[in-house]
Amino acid sequence: MMKRIVPRTPVKCVQAYQHAVAFHDWEKCWALLSKSSQDSWKARAKDFQRAYSDTAHRDEIARMTRELADMGYTPTQGHEITGPMLMVGTCKTQFKANPDGFRAFAEAKCTDYKQMERSALIDVRLEGQSSPQHAMAEQHGFLWHLLLPYPNVIPTTPAPSPPPPANPAHH
Repeated sequence: MMKRIVPRTPVKCVQAYQHAVAFHDWEKCWALLSKSSQDSWKARAKDFQRAYSDTAHRDEIARMTRELADMGYTPTQGHEITGPMLMVGTCKTQFKANPDGFRAFAEAKCTDYKQMERSALIDVRLEGQSSPQHAMAEQHGFLWHLLLPYPNVIPTTPAPSPPPPANPAHH
């Protein structure tokens, strides 16, 4: 059973996730995800299990078997892959493909956040970028969890564009 690690502020939540990414502690990353994000990963894992079990096409099984191998799993694990396994495997494969992106996120500064009801939009400023990226967090009780539904493993959402200027009403 994975231990739940949950910070009490949105910024601390992102910083804990950054620390976990920096040390490749993918299980801690899972523990920092919101319930809705975990549910998203679990649903995708069930879809994967179903497709892996039901596929009669050799080429599709071969592709899924390669995907499992890339994540560090054996072909026999395709029938039993779980949400945490899928998230951890995706972290590993995405890190291999983009170690600089993971490093940049781990070293980014959390500069500000805007809280809306029980969610928050946290500014994450990567070195050398003038505009911040955004991470989303959800509050459950006093604790915060990152909102990263499948297939996202690091928050790299560009800052939203400002709304267009309002058109004055014509009378």
